[in-house]
Amino acid sequence: MRKILLTLCLIAVAILAKAAKANPRPFVVTQPDGTQVTLIMRGDEHFSWISTLDGTIVTQVNKGYYVAKIDENGNIIASEILAHDVEKRSVAEQKLAKAQAKDLFFGVAESRLHKARRTPPIGKATPPYFPHLNSPKVLVILVDFDDVPFKLDNVRKSYDQYLNKEGEMEDFGNSDNKNYGSVRSYFKFVSGGKFTPEFKLYGPVRMPKDQSYYGADENGRKDVHYREMVKDAVNLVAAEVNPKEFDSNSDGKIDLVYIIYSGYAQSWGGNDSKTLWPKSFYMTSSDNLKIGDYLVGRLGISNELGGTPAKMGANGKPKINGIGLFCHEFSHTMGLPDIYPTKPVDNPDDQGMECWDIMDGGEYTANGYCPTPYTPWEREAMGWTRMEPLKDIPQKVTLKADEFRKITTPEGEKEYVVVHNIQNVDWYAGVVKYFGHGMLVYRINYNYNFINMYDPVNNTSGRPGVTIIPADGKLLSQSSVDGKKVKFKDWLESHRNDVYPGPLKVTEITTMKLNLQTITNKPIYNITEDVAAKTIMFDFIEKQNADSISAITNLQTPTDDKIFTIDGRFVGIDKTMLPKGVYIQGGKKFVK
Repeated sequence: MRKILLTLCLIAVAILAKAAKANPRPFVVTQPDGTQVTLIMRGDEHFSWISTLDGTIVTQVNKGYYVAKIDENGNIIASEILAHDVEKRSVAEQKLAKAQAKDLFFGVAESRLHKARRTPPIGKATPPYFPHLNSPKVLVILVDFDDVPFKLDNVRKSYDQYLNKEGEMEDFGNSDNKNYGSVRSYFKFVSGGKFTPEFKLYGPVRMPKDQSYYGADENGRKDVHYREMVKDAVNLVAAEVNPKEFDSNSDGKIDLVYIIYSGYAQSWGGNDSKTLWPKSFYMTSSDNLKIGDYLVGRLGISNELGGTPAKMGANGKPKINGIGLFCHEFSHTMGLPDIYPTKPVDNPDDQGMECWDIMDGGEYTANGYCPTPYTPWEREAMGWTRMEPLKDIPQKVTLKADEFRKITTPEGEKEYVVVHNIQNVDWYAGVVKYFGHGMLVYRINYNYNFINMYDPVNNTSGRPGVTIIPADGKLLSQSSVDGKKVKFKDWLESHRNDVYPGPLKVTEITTMKLNLQTITNKPIYNITEDVAAKTIMFDFIEKQNADSISAITNLQTPTDDKIFTIDGRFVGIDKTMLPKGVYIQGGKKFVK
């Protein structure tokens, strides 16, 4: 079987950042005229916009949101008319909203994104992606600003727990225990114990310039001075750091520097536009950012506080941020791409993973305090497990909680299906609470030999690379929320109808319509769920007698076909895909 490898390739400095998806939850703001309007943010750090629920594009000026004009170049310009909900609009506002040249706006944005996100040649990562096995160390810097100081009672103590705690979380005064566990705990679970990163904290340090400077937006670009912020932060702590401690592969580069900045995230609708947007990125050798003799390459940033200033904890204090955003950005540093469409598509439904994937909307599950675990596809890509295929014979299959199996097709690794039993175990607590439990069916059509963090996985309308086969026949996109036909709560609830048998009691899948083919010769019958035992059972290919033997597979059984470099990095299982070098497979060296 061809293993998909992870690689991060060097591309233009202007697009080195990979960012979080905007929070999909609508937010209500009070306008300068005293009226309230419900808005929603869409997109990500590279291309985002705010609209009313009916899709009218607005732009923020100070504390007001104005109906946008779109000029001949596709740029947004604020009008003089404050935005209102549909039923409260004046005739002038109605005309302005109707006149918006949205096709021009989205078309120009798509053109810019196409140029910026061209897929780079497949090759060796420069700088290397962060290791995803064992316990590599991450250098974490806590930074705040004169205009936005830290608000947590004990930011160092809170974030040490946030990142490293094993076991139950404590509350240090800022709703710290809302997080289901720490970042380390999350990755320990999804990796089956194979990856337990260690985070070493420095700071807090006060930055030489205000957050309003580092987070300023210009001409549609977010956070135009964020790279300057990173350089300032690194220089402030450099004298305290032993850089060798953070170079796991001895290549003379610090594996990862991560910055936690004070305040809120711009990706959460309703926050000030001068806040920063969480992102991951890397410096080039020309930046020459060093600690001692060690170059700083890969970096990430995310925020201190969760939600907005209007959403305080039960004790009236600000709440610590959920770990979801951090885990999403951290996953980019290991090579995973965004799974949501990173450009506008003709029909956003059935085009991504929504909240079923942390690399889509799952970073916000339970408001980010219990993010969606990695999908089976992502776990295999990291080398943490293997998706064992079902044999093409009639059989009765039983899946235990969080167990998954692969259904192969004639297209081999180009296209296949995965069935996965999602139950209320460990980090699935948030998913099950908000979206339900049962069997989720993924379809994978990933057209690359390597995984690249800039891959446009789901940007081709009608041909998504990673999505699901929902039980109700429709994966509703957050982009479809308009407050009328589709309300936010409807979108959330729609996830519950994606699983089998689920509320709709769908017990058969006789046809699987994929991108490259339609599969009719591998049907699934009699899908049942034992809620008490947390198991899923089904008949594969043919309906089975009640006394048939169940096929139960333990996916944690180790395999010896994984290939590693001499320094311990997992690089796949297919020798033909490797560049020349010395490798280890099954405990033995070989030369390619």
